[in-house]
Amino acid sequence: MLVGDPNNREASKVPSGLCFRCEVNKEQNPFGGAPCTGSDTKSFPASTCGGGWRVTVTFPSCWDGVNVDTPDHKSHIAYPASGSFESGGPCPASHPVKIPQVMYEIMYDTTPFNNKAEWPQDGSQPFYWSHGDNTGYGIHGDYLFGWKGDALQRAMDGKCAGDRCAPLQRQSDADAIACTKEQSAKEDIGTNTCELNHFQPPATIASLEIQLASQKMMLTIVTLQGLLPSPAKNCKHGPKHVLAVPSR
Repeated sequence: MLVGDPNNREASKVPSGLCFRCEVNKEQNPFGGAPCTGSDTKSFPASTCGGGWRVTVTFPSCWDGVNVDTPDHKSHIAYPASGSFESGGPCPASHPVKIPQVMYEIMYDTTPFNNKAEWPQDGSQPFYWSHGDNTGYGIHGDYLFGWKGDALQRAMDGKCAGDRCAPLQRQSDADAIACTKEQSAKEDIGTNTCELNHFQPPATIASLEIQLASQKMMLTIVTLQGLLPSPAKNCKHGPKHVLAVPSR
């Protein structure tokens, strides 16, 4: 399933479950509340952030009950008709089946670029998604998963919470961390210029949160490469910083 659109450049078209939070400090204190509430924005934060950015991508939690996928990878799912998954909001008649909610939460350490003197002199946004978007409105996520046999149903029936789930066999933290996979789709991400940047930042761990009814199952499932911005050279209006998104 997909949510969001990398080609979007309009705030009104950003789904309700996608947002940015400008953290005051890396301790995230005070806590800003539930994702996509309070001062969270649909666009890139407009100023420097003492704790970097927290980016949230929450997928729809209602299914049409028929299609496991659709050509656009979106039409078979929907957000609640009112309220939210957390508040028990009802699903729309077109998508009556409530499913586990999936949420990506990614931390970007933008603090190395908090010197406003390095930002474009015209006051424009210095950050770009790697697909060329400097608004943030192109935020999107895609999720493809498979469960062996009835594993997912057993987890739901067991009301699993956190990353401990009695009905399922659990991999040790050490084994999970040691499990890596080489990039299978090699991409040419260009050179260190204003148009495209080449960078090799350290890996960042993203947590996948699956909320089952009122319970939560936390799974650290993926290592994302290239999440830190990188300064470009030879820019006429000040450096631009490119945020890379992981290859599909």
